[in-house]
Amino acid sequence: MYTEKEWMAALEAGMAAPELLYKKEYIREKGICTDSGRSLEAEAVSFLLAHLQDMKVSCRENYETVLRRASETEDEAVQEILKQKQFFRGTPVDLRVTVRNRASGEETDFFAASIDTAGDRICFFTKADADMLPLERILYLWAGKETMNREAVEKALGLPAGKFRFAAVGICREDGKETLVGNPLRQRLSALLSVFTVKLFHGWHVLPVNGGSFLPGELTRSEILARLEEDGEHPETLYTKDYINRFGLTADTREPYARVISEWLLAHREIWITAPVGKYRLTEEPTAEVSGEVPEEKAAAQDSLPPFGRLLRERIAFSEPSGDGEGKPVLLFHDGRSLPQGDYSIVRWMEEGNGTESLLGMLLRVFFHKVTLDQEMLIERLHLSPDTLFEGRIVLPEQPGRDIFLRDLPELEELMRDMGIGLVLPEYGYEAFL
Repeated sequence: MYTEKEWMAALEAGMAAPELLYKKEYIREKGICTDSGRSLEAEAVSFLLAHLQDMKVSCRENYETVLRRASETEDEAVQEILKQKQFFRGTPVDLRVTVRNRASGEETDFFAASIDTAGDRICFFTKADADMLPLERILYLWAGKETMNREAVEKALGLPAGKFRFAAVGICREDGKETLVGNPLRQRLSALLSVFTVKLFHGWHVLPVNGGSFLPGELTRSEILARLEEDGEHPETLYTKDYINRFGLTADTREPYARVISEWLLAHREIWITAPVGKYRLTEEPTAEVSGEVPEEKAAAQDSLPPFGRLLRERIAFSEPSGDGEGKPVLLFHDGRSLPQGDYSIVRWMEEGNGTESLLGMLLRVFFHKVTLDQEMLIERLHLSPDTLFEGRIVLPEQPGRDIFLRDLPELEELMRDMGIGLVLPEYGYEAFL
């Protein structure tokens, strides 16, 4: 442990070669100064903010920069990034940059890059080490960016010298330990050093770990509305569209995609009932051998799912309008009883996200499955009361991925209420909390 004076002395000594700070054992220290009681990390961040002008690489000759085409790798993740028109505020470019310490042989591999849509920044992406502490990762990313041969990179991309700023981006896995809330001073240091940490989700889309800075979308508000007008002719396919399943902000008005699209759908309710009757199949599947490893299988291992009612033997499989065939069968639950005020009968089903959808995309998928049902046929097949109602529910993923979906919930509450689609959060045994 350190006193505040000892801690400042260690940091000052490290500034002789700031590109090596991330390797210092004391940067990984947790806890507080033994005399002042102040957080070691908070003191280090404050120190670095006060000495930004001294953050300069001590010896660039110690580093070698290797440039290759990113497309030459067989890494599936890299190929997915290159296919996208937009990735982290920019257009992906076919460049992979590896920075190697000549003495130790240690490498920082920036496996992909993008040029900012504003035209003044190049972002270099690397996989963030889950074992690194936040401050350690900031310094690691900064060191990789600053020891890069800037002139060689600009020449390889055919860019004018000195026009573009360089930024380093560490990508965490979707199930990583990072949260969307961070220390404000640490976030400020990260921004001033042009390094970022993002959380990977939905294939290869990203969300800033710093909850205060959201990614602008690639589309303007008017562009989104134009696409909705065109795609609204076949509303049952909306949930398959890429812009429906993005979490970004519009490029001009900085509004969440979900808000713009929700407002448009609420103003065009007439298209909700124009979808053709869908194709689906009822099937009977035994549940005795269900493993119980995922929420749907846990529910199938029971005879009922409170408060949805008893589990029916039949499952329903919806055909996909995108032409991708038939979705996997989903569970059906029946809740019916006689009450003094009258009888009621409700059949509900639950659908999970497929890993590529936003909350809005999931909502539209479940809703259009609902409106395209041939309810009379199902009532006859399932031997139910003629007054039976059918309802769909969205099963949210477990943490940490759930928070990303719930971020759009305030923008979609009115739309969900009017469409009659709710959420299911499997918790505490296998009950469903709505």
